[in-house]
Amino acid sequence: MDWDSDGRVDLLLGCGDGSVLFYKNIGTAKEPKLAQSQTLVAAGKAAGAKIAPGMRAKICAVDWNGDGRLDLLVGDFCMYEAKIDVPENQRKAVAKAREQQKEIEKKLNELRKTYRAALDGPSKKETPAEIAVRKKKLREIAEQYEDFEPNFERALARLAKLSRLAKAGVEEKKEIVILRRELNAIEKKYVEIMEALLPYETAPFDEPAEKSKARREKMRGYNTQLFPLRVEAALLAEITRPYDSNQMAGSVWLYLRQDATTPKAQRRR
Repeated sequence: MDWDSDGRVDLLLGCGDGSVLFYKNIGTAKEPKLAQSQTLVAAGKAAGAKIAPGMRAKICAVDWNGDGRLDLLVGDFCMYEAKIDVPENQRKAVAKAREQQKEIEKKLNELRKTYRAALDGPSKKETPAEIAVRKKKLREIAEQYEDFEPNFERALARLAKLSRLAKAGVEEKKEIVILRRELNAIEKKYVEIMEALLPYETAPFDEPAEKSKARREKMRGYNTQLFPLRVEAALLAEITRPYDSNQMAGSVWLYLRQDATTPKAQRRR
C-alpha cells in the first residue's frame, strides 16, 4: 500500500509482539528499496489502560474517518481469558496435576532416550536401489502420519476442553464418549503406522538377528507408550494452565492518522 501517498508502494508489517512497522519505499515502483523501519504502533504490554495490541498483529489500512488519509485497523491474536480467584479445592487439584505433569515429562524423556539409543547401531551398506526403495516407503508412511496427526490433535483438544467443564451436560457427556472412542481408534492407527515404520526408519543393521529383534522391541515400546502419555499430558495441561481455554477474547484496535506517517490509537473491542 502507498502509506505516505508518494505514488510508491510501501510495506506495513504486523509483528508477533503486536507492533506495526512502516518501511518507506525509497526506490521505484519497478525496483523498490525499503528504508529503515519506523514504528507506527508500539509492542504490546502486559497490562494497563493504554496497552497496544497483543500478539500477532493483523493489519488493515483504511480511511476510517474520511479525512483522506489512511488509518489503521489492527486485530490481535485471540487470547484466552485468565483464571481469576481459583477456589482452594481447585488449587489443590492444580498442584497435584503439576506433580503428575513432572512424572509424565520424566517418562517421556526416558522414552525418547531409549528410542534414540535404539536408532544407533552398526548399519550395513545399502545399494542405491535399496536406499531408493527405503526412502519411498518412508515417504508413503509419512503421508499416512500427516493424515493422522491433525485428527489426533483436534480430538484431543476438544476432549481436553470438555474435561474442564465443572458440570458437563448430557450432550457434553455423549461427546466425551465419542471422542474417547475416536482417540482409541486413532491410537490403534498410530501404532499400525509406527509398526510399519520400524523396518524402514534406519538403514538395515549389520548385527545378529536376536540383537536386532531386541532393538526393535525397544523402539516398539516407545511407540505404544507415547500415545497414551500425550493424551494424559494434554488433559493435565487443561488443569494447570493459567487461563480458561473455553473462554476466548480478541480485540480490534483503531489508529487514526495524526500526520503523514504516525497514527493515533483508539481502542475498540
